[in-house]
Amino acid sequence: EDHLRFAVAYWHSFAWPGGDPFGGQTFDRPWFAKAGGTDTMELAKLKADVAFDMFSLLGVPYFCFHDADVRPEGQDFSE
Repeated sequence: EDHLRFAVAYWHSFAWPGGDPFGGQTFDRPWFAKAGGTDTMELAKLKADVAFDMFSLLGVPYFCFHDADVRPEGQDFSE
């Protein structure tokens, strides 16, 4: 357990829209903003709740993420 620890990648598991070389978004997740809609803090919280439920179910003690994976884009830096 000290080497090569298994972790869930937050972006690949929850933020990636499922695009591939043959087309656009293939995943329809409840926390994705609808077409023309905006990504909100409520959707980010839903995504986080689902993610930590999955981490718990899998028994995975580690995860990795970037700040942009866990929060919506704000109007300015202060948001």
